[in-house]
Amino acid sequence: MDRRKARSRDEIFNAFLILLKKKRYSNITVKDIIEEANVGRATFYNHFETKDDLLKSFCQKLFEH
Repeated sequence: MDRRKARSRDEIFNAFLILLKKKRYSNITVKDIIEEANVGRATFYNHFETKDDLLKSFCQKLFEH
């Protein structure tokens, strides 16, 4: 993965973590995530199909370390 894509993905993960500290998972929307991450909707969907897919990837990344 190139640096730009990796940076976007990390920004989405960081935004997701920030939002999880503020809201319940069920109340977080893709709109919330892209606004917090300051990325476009297309960027989000280039990395993840759904919010659930983001959660799955987030957990995999978390438990890899």
